[in-house]
Amino acid sequence: MSKYKYPYIADKKMYAAVMGACRWIREDGYFNKATQYYADKYDLDVEEVRKEVRKRQAAGKKGKKTGKMKWFCVVKMT
Repeated sequence: MSKYKYPYIADKKMYAAVMGACRWIREDGYFNKATQYYADKYDLDVEEVRKEVRKRQAAGKKGKKTGKMKWFCVVKMT
């Protein structure tokens, strides 16, 4: 298993676009707007940028517990 948490991005333009888009998403929450802006800025394919951003988001959630299921029963008595 790799010692790095996030997937490696060799292309410098793609790396810059993904990092910029991730920062914008963290600050404002606009996924489509962020990926479209940075794909246009670095002259990249929008779908490729979105794919790399999704990989990074998924890698950040590995190993984290999202919640615990709790079971309960409701009984109506008269």
